[in-house]
Amino acid sequence: LLYGPSRPEDELRMFGVVARSNMVVAIRKLCTVLRNMGLESELDKESQENGGEGMTCRQAYDELMKYLVDKTATDSEPHVPPDDWVGLIPRAGLTANADAKQFLAHHKCIKIVWESKTMKRVWDRRASLNVVDGHKEFLDDITRIASPEFRPTKRDVLIARVRT
Repeated sequence: LLYGPSRPEDELRMFGVVARSNMVVAIRKLCTVLRNMGLESELDKESQENGGEGMTCRQAYDELMKYLVDKTATDSEPHVPPDDWVGLIPRAGLTANADAKQFLAHHKCIKIVWESKTMKRVWDRRASLNVVDGHKEFLDDITRIASPEFRPTKRDVLIARVRT
């Protein structure tokens, strides 16, 4: 993997889908635990403290709950931009492709919630959630992975968790 020949592009694309899917799986678990811990009011406080422009962490969290956790959104299915290098890869599976599309549609909200102080408290409990430590690297690099030019690195391939 590390020292052999480079991977074919279709395989790298599959790992791109998997990396994006891994983030959605992780943020679903983390947001669910945030709610179960009763920390939504902490997001409200944090949103008031930060104020200012753009989406608050509570608004971003509410969107993630609606689209990724509770799945109560009635909007149409998200799509992958035609210029996205990774695209959708049947080999990755239906679930991973669906999650990758959700990632692209909601990556800004995921980034806002991930960077909140409240989510850092939830992350400290990750061992009890079955969230892979390596996914932190993906979550810390959301902007790169959401980019239409994203091509997985060897490190991305190593930490991507492929469902079997």
